[in-house]
Amino acid sequence: MLKDRQEILAVGEFALFLATWVAVILGAVNHYRHSEHLVSGDSVASYKGTDSDENSQE
Repeated sequence: MLKDRQEILAVGEFALFLATWVAVILGAVNHYRHSEHLVSGDSVASYKGTDSDENSQE
């Protein structure tokens, strides 16, 4: 009986993981499709620094 319960919990945990993964992927795709302001400046990789960095004395 314990083995059956463990199998049910394992399948339920996998189903929850799969549902969460699918929801996150669909949410990311939906956000990407409906984003109208996709410019290079919005990227994390295009970070140029803050104003305080530009005004710092060296």
